Amino acid sequence: MSLTPWSDEDPALEYAVLAQPLIGSLPDADLKADVVDKVRAAVDGVPADLEVDVRDGLVVVSGTIGSWSGKQAVSEAVRSTPGVVDVRNELCPTT
Repeated sequence: MSLTPWSDEDPALEYAVLAQPLIGSLPDADLKADVVDKVRAAVDGVPADLEVDVRDGLVVVSGTIGSWSGKQAVSEAVRSTPGVVDVRNELCPTT
């Protein structure tokens, strides 16, 4: 998020907050493939029932995973993927 001068003439609108969404920066299918690659590297393979849904940079991961630390590793891997705007981790650890 950045602050940019809006108008020199109107002090009430001195700054406008510009939240530029990353929509269109990377197609959802390409981002999904990148996310799966990152998850695969982070947890030594992808859990068989892992589901990854991507829409406009929002990534939802669901399914089961072996541990809480694995769930955390998935969150960190997804967040570090370029193009990801937000992550919802709905993975259920089995232990």
